[in-house]
Amino acid sequence: MLIFVYIILSCWLSAIWLYILIFGILFAYSDVNLITIIMDIKQFGLSLKRLCKARAEAKPRLDYAEPQPKVRYNELCFRGIAYLIGLLLAFESMLLFACCCVSMIYGENDLMSFIISFTVCLSASVVLLVYGRKRKSGPSRYEAYIVVALAWVFFTVFGMFPYLLGYFIPN
Repeated sequence: MLIFVYIILSCWLSAIWLYILIFGILFAYSDVNLITIIMDIKQFGLSLKRLCKARAEAKPRLDYAEPQPKVRYNELCFRGIAYLIGLLLAFESMLLFACCCVSMIYGENDLMSFIISFTVCLSASVVLLVYGRKRKSGPSRYEAYIVVALAWVFFTVFGMFPYLLGYFIPN
């Protein structure tokens, strides 16, 4: 039963992260900012087809006419990236805690694997949040794209722990 709940939560999160990945790509490779994307979503709805069609038909704005400079490796704010990844891992640890509660309510034997996964995920998020608390500014579009890509990796790795620790994956 608990595995079924976790799979449903994982599918729901995958759909949300797919939208975040799509908007992260739009944000990273176009000359728009996050406020413009949010305003377009409010005006045209959440349909990606309508949003892309409206963006293609829109007139170019004068304040974004200049080409964007290349971002060098040493210009990335790694503390900001660590802070955002820490926030996302804290969110995932809350979901793992919900799985711990459900497992405790139903009295299943996989409670210990969820508790260990929860503590590992929470400790990793605390380390990243402490490291990134002195960030200099908000994320640039390249840093936002890096955060989206790393969020996929970290969510996969930390979401795999309950299956590995509970021996649900046969050798």
